[in-house]
Amino acid sequence: MRTSTSRKSLARLLHFVFGTNVEYWSARSGAGGNVKVYIDGKFIAKINCNGNSNGQSVALYKSDTLALGWHDIMIEVVNGWVYVDGMKFYTVGHETVNEALNWPVIGSNQDVMLLPYKHSPGIKLLALANDPDGEIISKQWQQIAGSDTLPIVNTASDSLVLPALQTGVYTFNFTVTDNDSLTTTKTFWVARQAPTAYHKPQIKVSNNIQYHKKDTTISISGTITDNDGEIVSHYWIQKMGPPVNIGDSTLASLEFTNLPVGYYVFWLYAFDNDGLSSNKYVTIEVLEPTVADVFRLQKVMIFPNPVQKELHLSLPDMVYATPVKIEIYNTNGAKVFANKFSGSNQLTIPVQNMPPGLYIVTSNINNKNYINKFVIGN
Repeated sequence: MRTSTSRKSLARLLHFVFGTNVEYWSARSGAGGNVKVYIDGKFIAKINCNGNSNGQSVALYKSDTLALGWHDIMIEVVNGWVYVDGMKFYTVGHETVNEALNWPVIGSNQDVMLLPYKHSPGIKLLALANDPDGEIISKQWQQIAGSDTLPIVNTASDSLVLPALQTGVYTFNFTVTDNDSLTTTKTFWVARQAPTAYHKPQIKVSNNIQYHKKDTTISISGTITDNDGEIVSHYWIQKMGPPVNIGDSTLASLEFTNLPVGYYVFWLYAFDNDGLSSNKYVTIEVLEPTVADVFRLQKVMIFPNPVQKELHLSLPDMVYATPVKIEIYNTNGAKVFANKFSGSNQLTIPVQNMPPGLYIVTSNINNKNYINKFVIGN
């Protein structure tokens, strides 16, 4: 409400609850003076103030009910010596209102919140309310719009915790009322983005494996993730090689022992909640000779070990006249040397051109392998 006089400004901002009766007063009017009262530019009354120069207060107009909103109240001198140095506004039956009342104030961490398509539940809207000239007596959260209706557990809390949202825009109002019956409302908008495209499950598997046989335990494993949803099922399946009992095909890893010589292929399949699938495969190659046979009882002696230039082999005496096939493998299972010897059980093999590292040498005598290991030093 704005108030003024034609000679002396008494402009104030005053708030009255909708429907309150208000009376307008003047003070110390001069003899012979008259004033006119206007509300929102509309003439209301002409008041004869003659004889009221002793300072007593008089009612300018009967009680009037003001509508909700701003109003202009003007007191205008018509004739005579009149001035107004004070006005009182009061609600009927209540104490005088001498100054403007303040509305509640609502602060917020974020009025508009944009959530990615993939988000976790527990997003919080925070609204902090205070009243500069009183206290907050009530608070209320209310959903105004949205793709679906969300449960609001505690409507009177300062914060609103959101569950996982469907794609769309949601609108919430937070309303507070103070002890002067003044009400403030703040609106919050929350939007969950739609996915630009669905993503397939991501699969990582153990490296392809090459093993030798004989008492060797082989493990393969896979890790599955989904960037925009969740994995609903996965399983292993054998596609190639001698038949193997996989067991529980839904385990993250599989383990095999004593696989026959051969080439194996295992596939891992995964399906997500969007109906998309991915797959990756692992290969296992089981070869002769076996690394485990390194620790077999040795009948072939090798020296020196470690070696730098020449490796000497001492074979059993019985093979003096028997052809012997010598092969050397690196730790990756690759054959780096192969030759046949006969006429002696003492052999010398040059190794100076082989890289430093661990090697396996096999001596095949009468279709029986004798295994030794040696190291080429720097």
